[in-house]
Amino acid sequence: MTSTYVSSIAFMQQREILNKVLDLYDEMDTIVDIMELTGRYVQTSQEDFRYHVNTRLHKAAVINGSEAEPAAGASSTITLTAGSVKPRVNDIMLTAGRYRSFVSAVAGNDITVKPLSNSAIAHEAFVGGEAVTFFSNAYAEGTGVNPGYIYDTLQYVNNIQIIKGDFSVTDVQAKTKVEVEFEGKPYYFIKGQADAFNRFKMDVAHAILLGEKGETTDAAGKTVRTTQGLEKAVRGSGVQLPLDTTDLTAGGPFEDDFEAFSRALDQARGPKEYWMWNGPSINNKFDNWLTQKEGLKAGGIVYNSFNGIDGKSRAVSLGFDSFHIYGRTYHKKPLAMFDNPELTAASGFTYPDTMLLIPATKVKCNHDGEMKDRFRIRYIETAPGTAVAMADSQNKYYEVLTGGLAPIATSKEMRLDVTYNTWQGPEFLGLEHFGINTFSGSNS
Repeated sequence: MTSTYVSSIAFMQQREILNKVLDLYDEMDTIVDIMELTGRYVQTSQEDFRYHVNTRLHKAAVINGSEAEPAAGASSTITLTAGSVKPRVNDIMLTAGRYRSFVSAVAGNDITVKPLSNSAIAHEAFVGGEAVTFFSNAYAEGTGVNPGYIYDTLQYVNNIQIIKGDFSVTDVQAKTKVEVEFEGKPYYFIKGQADAFNRFKMDVAHAILLGEKGETTDAAGKTVRTTQGLEKAVRGSGVQLPLDTTDLTAGGPFEDDFEAFSRALDQARGPKEYWMWNGPSINNKFDNWLTQKEGLKAGGIVYNSFNGIDGKSRAVSLGFDSFHIYGRTYHKKPLAMFDNPELTAASGFTYPDTMLLIPATKVKCNHDGEMKDRFRIRYIETAPGTAVAMADSQNKYYEVLTGGLAPIATSKEMRLDVTYNTWQGPEFLGLEHFGINTFSGSNS
């Protein structure tokens, strides 16, 4: 029976066969695979993609210099630091000591305030460096209204990155085939070619995880653009707090730090379901801590983030271990990409100690009301439309085969040349809801 050639791209989509014929290292279980299996790939037609995030409706200001304690019921003028939000006349100010004042005048960074209490109770002194907030306003009957606040939006921009791979074999090397039977039909592919595709897909996964947005030129002077990866993006805009792993006992420093992390997510208005992607070292610390907190796995766990009918089964099949604490569900997974001794776990690297918190639920967009995944991957459709090319089902990757040994020969030279191409980049909707730890001083 004659075997039919199958593209390595198509073959990689049949992972139940792939695991039987290839000696795969665990690092092939990448974030790209998770994103594919949970439906988080989105096609785009532009190299750049952007989104806007609303800023908070209320903002705290900071006192610039100390002021003496005002007399009971008396007005006083305080100076706010440059760049602090400016209140409106008639706003009501609240201090950390819970004293309320009425804003009667605003002139640049100077504001005049009068305590709301006109009794003999003296107001607190205004101390430089302390925060004040403006939580409401009050007007006399029959008066007009002062100009309103202008609410800004924050813009985030990322771009796709062009990633390529290649592989060449001679007629002798091409005889190293792997033959399999799938659904009653024989297929073959070239072992070295599949290894090359694995390396290519790992390069894609590492760009999504570790990349940095930038622009440079190659040896020919052509522009090369790189995408902002997950780690760099979260370190720039997400929640960052240390985790003290010296004491993992219940109620110890580790638990205190993790509670503080949860409170920081609360203040950032983070969602109630997270993916926790851990390097092996920090993952072991969590396992040791969780053995003392078995009740965290007993109830309250939700699996909405796996975009499937049976979210729990999908979570388990993807290697997630779930627990619930401080009002949130965490789906914890050791990320093998953080444990490659020739890459992320090389001497001096701290990725094995790194924890990433990914908001796993969707967020509602103001302009169209559509619910969208907070972390997804954008790609440009890459099908070249030639007889010597093969693409995956979504046209994210394509494979071009040339030479005399190609399934459709393009020359008389007895060799096979394979080229892989893709255009991809991650998109983050609300980076302030993401989190990363600063364990082992890793905060670059």
